[in-house]
Amino acid sequence: MTRRPLTRAGHLLTVLVALLLVLSGCTSRQTRAEVTIGAPRDGQVLVLVTDQAQTVGTTAGDEVFSQALSSASIPAEVKTSSDAAEQLEQLLAQPPGPGIVVIQPWPDARVSSQLRRMREAGTTVLVVLNRPSSPDDADLVIGWDEFGAGERQFATLLQAMQQQWPPGPPPQDFYNVEHTAGNVDGQADRLRFTGTMWALKPYAKRGEVVTKSGQTSWSQVTTPDDDQTLLAKRLATTLEATYPVQPLSGVITGSPAEADTVRTATQGLQRRPVIVTDGATVESVTQLHRGDLAGIVYRDPARIVQATVDALTAIRSGEPVVVNPHIAGHNKLHTLFVRTPALMVTPDVLTPGNAADLLQGNAELSRALR
Repeated sequence: MTRRPLTRAGHLLTVLVALLLVLSGCTSRQTRAEVTIGAPRDGQVLVLVTDQAQTVGTTAGDEVFSQALSSASIPAEVKTSSDAAEQLEQLLAQPPGPGIVVIQPWPDARVSSQLRRMREAGTTVLVVLNRPSSPDDADLVIGWDEFGAGERQFATLLQAMQQQWPPGPPPQDFYNVEHTAGNVDGQADRLRFTGTMWALKPYAKRGEVVTKSGQTSWSQVTTPDDDQTLLAKRLATTLEATYPVQPLSGVITGSPAEADTVRTATQGLQRRPVIVTDGATVESVTQLHRGDLAGIVYRDPARIVQATVDALTAIRSGEPVVVNPHIAGHNKLHTLFVRTPALMVTPDVLTPGNAADLLQGNAELSRALR
């Protein structure tokens, strides 16, 4: 069969497709880049921390930010706010306003207009722990790499299973793994599950890790409104139909509540599965210490604060900020034509071996290890 040469239209289409792939990041695996954020400008740094951002072990409150900024000799005012939109409007009414505004976490889509106008007035805007509703709302996004958290969940589960049941000749040459991924509407849950399945894929291809129930799609592994009763029913059906003989080796769950549901559902099994979950709480860390859990995704607020302080230091001195475009793409922060610079921090996974070290700076959670 003779291959026909491309027509002019066909050539243009090929070039267009290639260009779109490059723009979307499909052909690029750039893991590190340096970008200059705004222009250095004298003036105070204003950090707005919404009053929902005071949860221990999840986000950094005003005191944590204040201490870190003071240690870095960055002149800043840190405020908590229940109405960031109103506070930003007040700043806009009194120009020139702060040189840099940091807002954590993203409080409301209504703030989009205010942040855009602040940028137009010359203020540099950093959005922390959320994603802007428009690429015009922020100069830099700083947040958690949920895709990477999912990858680390699977790596932790695999290591724990191998330590408990070292691989051997058939039928001990593979592990049965199931998933409960959290809330069906949870964006972070979806990204984390996608990361888990990405990391699991080569093992599944080799037959070393098997999801015997076949429940590997998002709709199959999530529950609406974190309904634990519904999850318990699904688990009971899965265990009865899928694991009457072969052992269930491990389960990756989307929350401590799901881990509790899985533990209750599997307590009658001859061999209890290894469980890795998301969300470090006093209760889940206590369970890790007891040996009921093999791993917990832990988002240390100090790491996000340090990433923010480092970015602020670079911006104020006119130096470039180091960002990670490939990781931002995995976390859906890059669209086809829009690439707001993003600095993503991959969460740690607490294990019985590293929890004491990783929780040294968290007084509340470290008490659970005593």
